[in-house]
Amino acid sequence: MSRILLIEPKEKDQRVLAALLIEAGIEVMPAPDGFFALMMLEKNPPDLVLMPSLLKDMSAGEFCAIVRSDPTLEGLAVGVIATAADPVLSHQDASFDMVLEPGLPVPAISRRVSSFLQKDRKTLSSHSGAVSVPTELPKDDALLLWGSLEIMGLLQVCQVILETGRTGLLSLSFSAGQGYLRFLDSLLIDARFQELEGEEALRAMHKTSSRETGTTFRFEAQDTSHQSSFPRTLELKLEDLLLTALEEDTLPSSALPEA
Repeated sequence: MSRILLIEPKEKDQRVLAALLIEAGIEVMPAPDGFFALMMLEKNPPDLVLMPSLLKDMSAGEFCAIVRSDPTLEGLAVGVIATAADPVLSHQDASFDMVLEPGLPVPAISRRVSSFLQKDRKTLSSHSGAVSVPTELPKDDALLLWGSLEIMGLLQVCQVILETGRTGLLSLSFSAGQGYLRFLDSLLIDARFQELEGEEALRAMHKTSSRETGTTFRFEAQDTSHQSSFPRTLELKLEDLLLTALEEDTLPSSALPEA
């Protein structure tokens, strides 16, 4: 089965296109912006990345330049959906594998993607030569992820971190104060918010993030050699956190570690 990484900041548009692609037998990995997508690429590269020509955090040209500069992503195809504001796509050095014209209906996009993925991979153009990485990228290697929860919900942020097996601390800035979530490989092991910790803290942060606007987050990597000193108030795997929690407003108590 072919797999694509679909970058689309508008949740409704993402769901509609993803549903059609899935019906066509294509596995879809959703992402809300460029930085989340780049993080997902490290652990699970798809056959094709499909994205609009302009995102809030970067353009398609900048995204493609980063991909082409990474030798581990050699051969990854990048497709772009042009917008009325950027119909020509003047990123001549980006070498997109597929460009879809502005205003193309969603069913037509799905058909074009299916047709593209059915092509012999040997016919795809090769991408050679050095490509500069945009200077807007963070210079601190420990800072892997940051942004606003207005773009992606708290549980979705956790999903990306867990899917990529990162170890580190997710700091959240609410109007009521700071919240913290600690991750170790593919586990969420600690949650703290105000005087709360563990399940109660996670519940409170989830509810608070869904009510207020302007909440920001930062995820910074940490060295696993010090994991023995990490506090542990939870032990949630991806399936524990998401398969149930994304359907409900409360987290399953059954997902908590036994005392």
